[in-house]
Amino acid sequence: MGPWLATALAPHTRETTIRMHGQIQRQGNTRHMLFDAASHIAKISRYSTLYPGDVVWLGAEGATPNMRPGDVVEIEISGIGTLRNAVVAEVWGPTTEAESMRTIHRALELGVNFFDMAPGYGSGKAEEVLGRALHGRQEQVVVATKVRLAAEEMHDVAGAVRTSVEASLRRLRRETVDVLHVHNRFTPQRGDLPHSLSADDALGPVLDAYRQMQHAGKTRFIGISAMEPDVPTVRRIMTSGHFDTVLAYYNLLNWTAQEPPPPGVSLWDNGQIIPLARSAGCARSRRNASRR
Repeated sequence: MGPWLATALAPHTRETTIRMHGQIQRQGNTRHMLFDAASHIAKISRYSTLYPGDVVWLGAEGATPNMRPGDVVEIEISGIGTLRNAVVAEVWGPTTEAESMRTIHRALELGVNFFDMAPGYGSGKAEEVLGRALHGRQEQVVVATKVRLAAEEMHDVAGAVRTSVEASLRRLRRETVDVLHVHNRFTPQRGDLPHSLSADDALGPVLDAYRQMQHAGKTRFIGISAMEPDVPTVRRIMTSGHFDTVLAYYNLLNWTAQEPPPPGVSLWDNGQIIPLARSAGCARSRRNASRR
């Protein structure tokens, strides 16, 4: 936030380029990197002291490439400069495949039966590990995964969805999943945020492609992921009656998917979509805010 406050450079006139090992991963208008920045920084400040010179990188969903320890990442903002750093740890700390599989097996022993995956979680690694961990097990589980459509794939939504689902099923070692979610953010117009979809997209070519997956036996149910959405847009999608489930953004820091925020509290308002899901006949899953 600091550079344009200090130099009077307007974010919407800047371009941000993200490179990994010198290769461009994402490139776009800097304003997409600033959504709800003030409230996020306020939350961080409750638990960690921020000092002059600290860098807080707030990326819109889908804007951050999948990174692993040792990767060298550069973030260049035109007219300001470049931040270059190495990734030194996994998002939640170092782990191993064996440890992950033991965790899954312990979860099964404790009665956990719902596993929510996505190709973007560890560049497919999460799906691979879950597939290995569940292979040969007898427990009845519910497995969900997602498809995130890139802007350049919108000319062939059905093909992109089919390719993504088939790759997920190979990693999961399954012939079908129980739920297939749309992993894009929803905005009034397509592309208002990087790779965001409109209600017309969701209820048009995306819905058609997802129904094809149902008819092909690749998924039982279809749904959407409502991660900090444009509320009127996601409400229109939910009340259409075409999607079976919704992933709601809900945790101890932000409960606005269930009820409005108290007066004077700065929170991204998720529009009380959990009660709406009940009235619309959608199944709900309350998602922790920490993973996207």
